[in-house]
Amino acid sequence: MRKFARPCIVAIGTAQFVLPNGCAYAQNQLTVEVAGTIEQACSISVGNAFGAVNLERSGSAQATANVDCNTGFEIDARSDAGGFAANFRTPNGFDASLPYAFDFALPLENGSTMRKNCTSSEMKSRACLMGSGGAASIGQTGRLLLSWNTLGTLLAPGNYSDTITSIYRDW
Repeated sequence: MRKFARPCIVAIGTAQFVLPNGCAYAQNQLTVEVAGTIEQACSISVGNAFGAVNLERSGSAQATANVDCNTGFEIDARSDAGGFAANFRTPNGFDASLPYAFDFALPLENGSTMRKNCTSSEMKSRACLMGSGGAASIGQTGRLLLSWNTLGTLLAPGNYSDTITSIYRDW
């Protein structure tokens, strides 16, 4: 069998093929080395949003996230306001915001679940970082749950909101 260190031309019947480095051929055999690459990819998008919630009493709201990461990753969940914040100037004696708890759960390819519980104040101070432990999560749906307790809180009538941002990066 002849081996070539540079591209070679092999004639088979009436056809000629230019083969890359590492080709070899014999009278009745042709061997060609083949290699491929899979690039790292990770994306997260909203599945179902939280929508409007009733803050008059304790409660919860659920949303979903579509996750497609073919490598390990981590997510940093952040809160702009650190709770449901009043979109108006609150009268004296009323609370300007309502804190909440955030729970995130996502199935991973290794059979485990990435899970993290944080408070809205932890998310405001950038302390809600979670990682997949190097595992991928391909085409999975994550569950986001917000829950709040109005006991001991006096909220004025009006609109309250917060913005939750999830920043992901490769492991």
